[in-house]
Order: sequence, then C-alpha cells, then structure tokens
Amino acid sequence: MGRYTKPAREFKDTELVQQHIRLAGQAVAQYAAENYEVEMEQRLDSNSSENGNYQLEFDSPLEAVCWVWWMALRRIDTFCRMDIELERQLLVEVCGVKYVLNFAFVPTAQRRQERPDIVWPRVGIELDGHAFHEKTREQATYRNQRDRALQQAGWTLFYFSFDEFTKEPFHSLFEIVEHLRESYGTLIYGDRSKQMGKYLPLA
Repeated sequence: MGRYTKPAREFKDTELVQQHIRLAGQAVAQYAAENYEVEMEQRLDSNSSENGNYQLEFDSPLEAVCWVWWMALRRIDTFCRMDIELERQLLVEVCGVKYVLNFAFVPTAQRRQERPDIVWPRVGIELDGHAFHEKTREQATYRNQRDRALQQAGWTLFYFSFDEFTKEPFHSLFEIVEHLRESYGTLIYGDRSKQMGKYLPLA
C-alpha cells in the first residue's frame, strides 16, 4: 500500500463511487443486451448451436423461444454454463421402443468425462405447441403412453403449455435448472453443493 493510499472499501460508500457503479452497471447491461441480441439473430440465421456440435432445428417457434432463453440463462448462471447442456430432439429407447423428447438436459462432456461412474438424472422438457400443432386423439394417447414409459425408465418430464412458457419463459426454465442444480450439486460437489455459484457477470 502506497504512502497516501487507503483500502478500497473506504471509497465504496462515497456518493461519487456509488453513482458510477450504477452508471457502469447500466453500460455493461446495455452492451451485453445488444451483443446478446445480435448473437442470437446470427445463430438462428446460421443454424449454429451453442456448443457447435449440432445444427439448430426446431419444430415450432415455441422451441426456438425455449432455446433463446436457455442461451440467456447460460450467460448469467455458472451451473448452466459449466455443468449442463440442452439437447434438442433427444432419442430415447425404452423396452425396444424409441421416443423423441423436445429437449433434454444432459451433463456437459467435461462432467461426463470427469465422473463416468455417475448415473446422471434424466430430465426432459416437453413444450405444448398447440398453437402450431393440433393433437388428434391418437396423438394424445401416444403421448400419454410414451410419458408413462419414460417415467418408468427414470425420466422426469417438465411440461409447459404455449401460454405458460411464453408468459414466464425465464421462470419456467429456471424451475428445471433449480431441480437439476440440487441433483447435480450433490453428485458433483457432495457436501459442498450449497456453495455452487449461480450468477456471474455476463461473459
């Protein structure tokens, strides 16, 4: 510490510093928002996924909305960025029958490599895009049978209607993330699971 300097904390509560913390925060938020919007438009235009290992394809605008909000969560939540990935159109085979999930959460390749011994939670998302796909009685029966088979195979499925998800997309996804955070946290971090960081500044 220099001859005339003081610890930073002595300046933290001054009006000038507080004012500029707020101004800098607004500038960062605006910059991040603008860059996020540009990136999402570019990714959708080029069909580029977040990890680059698959092409973006959706059945409906609702699935695209889900992916856009997932990308936002990855920016602000450490767990979403480091521990889990969102897979689209995951093919699941149960008793010789193949089913497809709209989206499923899976551990990142790094987590799978670090802990090959772990039986990871099986969690899927089903979005009811009834505004774009009418369901016949046969389709509804198939979905119910499929859901029972998946649940018996250990899958936890989260359902969201079109109206519910579009009105509360962040809370809908975050509900699943919190469920996964608790499950993964115990598996990965054991007793230290409560120390898992949630939010970091936008990268």
